[in-house]
Amino acid sequence: MALLVASEIPVETWGTMMGIDIHSLFFEEMEEDQFEHNGVRIDERANGRVLFAHAVLGDMVKDPRVHSFTVYGGVKGELPAGIIRQPITNVSVRNGGLEVWFEPARHYWWKPTLIRRALGGSFPIVTMMHAVGYADQVGSDLACMAIAPSPADTVIAPSLAAARSFTDRLHSLFDACRATPTLPRVVVVPYGVDEATLRHLPRDEARRWLAWDVQPVAVFIGRVSSADKGDFRSLVQAVAEVKRRGVQLKLCVAGVGTEEDVSDILRLSTEAGLTDVDVRRNVTEEYKAALMSGADVFVSPSNTISESFGLTVVEAMFHAAPIVCSAWSGYRELINHGTEGWLVPLHWQRTFAVRDEVAFVSGVGPLDEVKARMDVRALADCIEEAVVFREEAVRRAHSAQVKARREFTLTRCITGIVDVMLDSVARAAGVEKDLVPRWAPNVLGAFQQYAAPGRAFPQCRTM
Repeated sequence: MALLVASEIPVETWGTMMGIDIHSLFFEEMEEDQFEHNGVRIDERANGRVLFAHAVLGDMVKDPRVHSFTVYGGVKGELPAGIIRQPITNVSVRNGGLEVWFEPARHYWWKPTLIRRALGGSFPIVTMMHAVGYADQVGSDLACMAIAPSPADTVIAPSLAAARSFTDRLHSLFDACRATPTLPRVVVVPYGVDEATLRHLPRDEARRWLAWDVQPVAVFIGRVSSADKGDFRSLVQAVAEVKRRGVQLKLCVAGVGTEEDVSDILRLSTEAGLTDVDVRRNVTEEYKAALMSGADVFVSPSNTISESFGLTVVEAMFHAAPIVCSAWSGYRELINHGTEGWLVPLHWQRTFAVRDEVAFVSGVGPLDEVKARMDVRALADCIEEAVVFREEAVRRAHSAQVKARREFTLTRCITGIVDVMLDSVARAAGVEKDLVPRWAPNVLGAFQQYAAPGRAFPQCRTM
């Protein structure tokens, strides 16, 4: 499958069409487990994917090319101003209009496809990809495979790496089912950050606010989880190695996590010989801004297959924090090693076996021994360079900030998404319309034996 970057979409394909009407299930596509981490309820404001989807909705409804944005179903949280709420029973999409079904929080297209078929419509479906490496996504992916997308349907990926992983995953599932692959179009639109929402402080002011002395500090911000976020074992080992070389350095780990996550980080630190690691749970936005502004180096040791882009890395770029991160997935498209920061290589612990795939898909895994690990010595070298050669670190950080302002703004992201929507509408114009509903699953009909309208339930009989 050919992958398309949003900037390659010819604007003339949609000409003067304006005033697009967007429909979405949004929170209906968010399973409850997305609001939990290790069994602990997480405020939706701490869930990066939900937070980003909110930002997308809030800015998209302001785009002059968008006429309306309607969200159907039970809403689990607040929606941005300008979004119309409707119960799922009020779903109504006009045929022949500038209509798009859009899901910003999930890449699944099977639910919107059922709605399209039930309504007898031909409107395109556009979804946004986030993490594509969770085992519990296989069921929904299979449902998508069973309900083939329209030629105009599009999945938006944040990076080429994520797009390739997504298509490879689906091709693998089709192959396992011995089915002919039918995939939606995949377009890359780099996700973005609204710099205006980032509270940047002068470095010295931020360090005073944090009560830091002159000792250099390496900062990680994100989900504090070795299982679901990063290679913290290699990180603490690298920091310990840097300190053994005579370089003064402190590590601060901050973000969303449970007490169990914190205990795990502290245990790994103790094993590595570090006794002064500062671990902060559920920090405020004010504290996060101070950490980004005052850090000598921002580190992101991601090694999880759920990572597809790296919005926290982009935030660090906007803050002009020197960045050392893993050469992993979309990170490689954010940071150029030697120009905008440092990229650290990873390696798999061992080759995957069939039993590993079975363990992963069935929910028993992923197994710890098949995780990717960062090169500890290389990580230590990069952190040391960023701390010791301050002038070079500042130069790379400035280059990263310039790149972020050019390529990773939320405005540029929204523009790209709406361009994709309008292009999909133009493509859907050539798709044969269903003037009447042609298919929907007869799930309720399977229970018609129990009762009919106006008739009591049959008496139970003892067998």
